[in-house]
Amino acid sequence: MPKFVAIVALPSELPREIWNRDEPLIYSGVGKLNAAIATLESINKYQPEFILNLGTVGSIRNDISGVIEIKKVFQRDFDATPLVPKGVVPFDEKPHVFSADFGQYKCGSGDTFVREREEWLIKNSIDVVDMELFGIAHACYSKNISWRSFKYITDYVSINSGDDWRNNLEKSGSALIKAIDFISS
Repeated sequence: MPKFVAIVALPSELPREIWNRDEPLIYSGVGKLNAAIATLESINKYQPEFILNLGTVGSIRNDISGVIEIKKVFQRDFDATPLVPKGVVPFDEKPHVFSADFGQYKCGSGDTFVREREEWLIKNSIDVVDMELFGIAHACYSKNISWRSFKYITDYVSINSGDDWRNNLEKSGSALIKAIDFISS
């Protein structure tokens, strides 16, 4: 059994040829559903100690950069109001925010590419946004396994976020590898 399985959405975020670890590297595809399925399959197949999510994020804050570690993840695009507040699944006992044992940043995860600082993001003190982590954390919770998430900031949320993400994407892989070098096999 490996110590961890690394889940990354796309090969362009972390190319397999620079993966210098013995642990499995799994590409989930984009979005919470793809990430949740890949995570559950990885847990069942490899039975790791924890799941390691690596990838890119857009930042709400202009004062952070590089690789950060996520502490909490919120589901930013689930909206069943007026039954419950945005981000909360009604009639569900599971947490609506998942927490890791490490990190310090808050991630808003959803199936949309964020191009503006929405009120909900500010109100919940969200630092960064992605499209997979909530699905990964939810799957880990359902299997009672811990998770960690390191994210490389490729863009600062704006109308230009998509172009900035594309322009900075190739820097993410090597930065993420350096950030996790301390995790022993």
